[in-house]
Amino acid sequence: MILSPRERRVAWFLTQLVLLGAFAIGALAVRDIVQDRPDGGDPPSAATTMVPPAGTGT
Repeated sequence: MILSPRERRVAWFLTQLVLLGAFAIGALAVRDIVQDRPDGGDPPSAATTMVPPAGTGT
């Protein structure tokens, strides 16, 4: 299939738009994950998790 220069330009613009949207979604997801951590960077320690100690749960 042969595309005209105008069609190629539109296809390239749409490709860039999709890539930009994917990058933005990824950046927002990473930001949300980092903000959910107690100190903004490190994973939560064992003391802050909701898992009961061994032998005390049902």
